[in-house]
Amino acid sequence: PIAPGAGVPTGTVSFTSSSGSNRTVPLDAGGIATFTTSTPFQAGTETITATYNGDANFTTSTGTDTQTVNQGATSTTVSSSPDPSVFGEAVVLSATVTPVAPDAGVPTGTVTFTIS
Repeated sequence: PIAPGAGVPTGTVSFTSSSGSNRTVPLDAGGIATFTTSTPFQAGTETITATYNGDANFTTSTGTDTQTVNQGATSTTVSSSPDPSVFGEAVVLSATVTPVAPDAGVPTGTVTFTIS
């Protein structure tokens, strides 16, 4: 028999995040539990807590990590139609906002047009 405290921990680790994500995963043969989130974290600070659930030889323990998620960079392109226009004619202004690689997703929010 293995003496308590000897060997490599087995069992599971439960991960929880401050935004409410929860996942329990098994330890591998080296005592490491790993998983990839299925939903990206929002911009800001996310606190992740990992709780080792213990086994016959090892007690439970808890650790935390703070993940900082920066806002993605964007590029804005402005166009007008008709161009050229004539005095008194209505002009349609359009702004297209896209993420700059490697950032991804669909930007939301508002665009402010300043006409000078």
